[in-house]
Amino acid sequence: MPTLAGGSSRPYGHDLVYTATGTVLPISDAIKLAARSDKALAVFANHSNEVLYLGRAKRLASEAQRIAMFAAHRGCSFAGCSNPAMWAEAHHTVEWALGGLTDITHLAPACPQHHKLVGPGEHQWQTVMITDGPDAGRCAWIPPAFLDPERTPRVNRAHHPDEALIEARQAMLARRKAQLEQRKRGLGVQSPDPPDE
Repeated sequence: MPTLAGGSSRPYGHDLVYTATGTVLPISDAIKLAARSDKALAVFANHSNEVLYLGRAKRLASEAQRIAMFAAHRGCSFAGCSNPAMWAEAHHTVEWALGGLTDITHLAPACPQHHKLVGPGEHQWQTVMITDGPDAGRCAWIPPAFLDPERTPRVNRAHHPDEALIEARQAMLARRKAQLEQRKRGLGVQSPDPPDE
């Protein structure tokens, strides 16, 4: 069963979605696949009839939570990991054993290799959900002090190349606009030397 989620508007007008294996498809192809599948499409809207907040009632994430988690993160949330959502487990950012909740706002995908790195020990990684700013809703991984004495939180951007392209395009357009404004004001533009006669 293909799983599709995370529609993304591209700067050039091409709408794309990501499959559970990380494949990028045009939205028209995704809709055709979804029409032949069970619960294959996660659509974000203001209202949903799926329960995404289970609190302490259940430890394991529901299918609806897994689909929503994949749509938001697209794969393992460990910084730099490119493993797709299909290979990930539902990770409680606050460990279940320590009172963590099985709520969509406290879950992030983690592949088995990285999931086992998390824990309360001084040589283990810790995780936290970011609540504001451009990375709101993403899981930050905090390395142990022996790896990073500052313990700087790290966010995985490997599954969001579309965001990097949009940011790069915006930066390029801003530079071009600044150059154009500079030319208009005549700043920094040198006149050619008159020819020697």
